[in-house]
Amino acid sequence: MSWTSRRLAWAPAGANRLLTTTASHLQSVRRRRAGFFLLALSQLGYAHPGWAQSAAPGMRGSGIPENTGSNKNLVSSVSGHLSRGPVFEDWQLLTHPDRSRTLLVWQVDGRLGSQSDAMFRVAADSSILAGYVHEQPRAGSARLEFVRDHMPGLAARIFSLAQIQGGHAQPNPPMARLADSPGNRNLKRAGVARWARGRYAYTTFKDGRARGTEDFHLTVHADGSRSLTMWHDIFARHSQFSVNLNIDAAQRPTAAFISYWTVDGYKGSTFIKVDGSQLLADYRGQAGDLNQTLAVPAQFSIGSHPVAGDGWHTFSCDGAAGRQGNARVYSMEATADLSKPMFGELNNMPCEAFGAERISVPGGTFDTLHFRLGGVSDIWITQQDRMMVKFTTEKFDRAYTLVEFHGEGFAVPAHSRRT
Repeated sequence: MSWTSRRLAWAPAGANRLLTTTASHLQSVRRRRAGFFLLALSQLGYAHPGWAQSAAPGMRGSGIPENTGSNKNLVSSVSGHLSRGPVFEDWQLLTHPDRSRTLLVWQVDGRLGSQSDAMFRVAADSSILAGYVHEQPRAGSARLEFVRDHMPGLAARIFSLAQIQGGHAQPNPPMARLADSPGNRNLKRAGVARWARGRYAYTTFKDGRARGTEDFHLTVHADGSRSLTMWHDIFARHSQFSVNLNIDAAQRPTAAFISYWTVDGYKGSTFIKVDGSQLLADYRGQAGDLNQTLAVPAQFSIGSHPVAGDGWHTFSCDGAAGRQGNARVYSMEATADLSKPMFGELNNMPCEAFGAERISVPGGTFDTLHFRLGGVSDIWITQQDRMMVKFTTEKFDRAYTLVEFHGEGFAVPAHSRRT
């Protein structure tokens, strides 16, 4: 298995040079398509607001003090959505205290017939540290692009942030209502069966104290494969994770990209590809440049730690209703110890199914399946795609709840739709 590494193309455009990355090839801007996004290569600076730590930290379940103020590793979060004819995209730009940035983009392209997810990390000196694009054409196999260390020295700033509809420039902005739905016609053109976008609230179980938030974008493709992009801001722990997971129609992982910030700073990023019976992981971060090759079973899941992906652990649960079984999980190393690379190890996680339940949360009413994971955590997930709706762990005083939901093509009770 080889990882594709291609140079991002750029071309001058008057006084401001524009970097255009496309979902399909990351090649020439001559294609003139409505690309994934545009980066203006102009001045570096935009407002770099400070952060303040709370003087009155809360307490998490184990008794270790937690921060109740802003996340020191997330200076600002800027979001937006763009619609250009049959092309529709959502984006999120995160700025960190060292002035590096993380960019996440989700796109439906009804013209070229594809859906794409991308994640980019840009350093303080504006060099591209890592670029990852997962594209699912309407017909054919998914394509990956993985880029590192290209175009050093280029200025990198999302252009005209203040002019982009739906843009926000404060930590944890409310999710903007989608301005223009891609619509069933464009979804079919792009080979998308259904999609969902939402936010979870991280709280304590006992008193509901806020601990953070998580945003996600789920795409179900016409061939049955699924893509999930997530980023969370756990200000209680000063951590910020950005993740993209992909599974095939048989619910087996195919690829992932994972980027972690912890209380002690940037931990690194890991690119994962599953090739037959092997999982190949390429890590770069504080612990160095390292690789891992691991034999994996036919059924397993990737535990990347944002909660939106936890429902997918149940795909490999071998227990019947009322009988405890096990799920095979490749669980990622995500501690604050920067000397430990972000690799995972396969573990058996106890998993028990309790059957179907209809539950209501701030994000709506959903017909769910109820599971217990690890013997201590209860999770309610949608029946069709295992999208997480609610997750509680009384033992560790944790709760994760879907508080906002937008989507198309999902089988949810009509009176509960949040659009």
